[in-house]
Amino acid sequence: MIESKDIIAAQIELLQPSQFAVNNENCHTRNGDNEKNIHANLLPDLEISNTISHSSSNSIKTNSITKSTDGEIDSIAEYFKICDNSTRQTFLDVMRNDRDQHALALDSMSSELKSVSCLLQEVRQKQQRKKDRLEELLSEVSQVQADYTLLEQRNTELTQQETQLQDKLKQYSKKVSLCDSALNAMTNGKELQMSVK
Repeated sequence: MIESKDIIAAQIELLQPSQFAVNNENCHTRNGDNEKNIHANLLPDLEISNTISHSSSNSIKTNSITKSTDGEIDSIAEYFKICDNSTRQTFLDVMRNDRDQHALALDSMSSELKSVSCLLQEVRQKQQRKKDRLEELLSEVSQVQADYTLLEQRNTELTQQETQLQDKLKQYSKKVSLCDSALNAMTNGKELQMSVK
């Protein structure tokens, strides 16, 4: 059994925020001559902005429509039942037009996503190569740093050893010089005594 127009209108008003609303006009129903303003929130993401008119005094403006739940789809079906054929056909035409537009947008987004995904893959591969190279360089730097530290230690040791040897060299040079002087003195004194005799 078809629900009454008031219950259907109430169901539609509970849907997601967006509009498929009667624009201050009346939509005739099958339940008599009474006219009601039906304000509906239907399917918020299809973004229908066309104006649907089924008579000179009745117009339905849509701002956005989005598929949400089966219950909402059922409410749309019930809504169709309380509208005349002209309104139904106009609504279907608008819906088909929007479907085509969104299908084109979907294809465009799919193509763009594929392009971005390929580019992302290339970037990730380059990044990985740079990371590997960086790790190699860091390893080389670590090895060079370790070698430098060892050489620095060896340099310090040899510098100390050189200083010690230089000091000893000076000491022994003095000793040799003293010995030479003494020997010269003794040799000269002996030669002098022999010449006097």
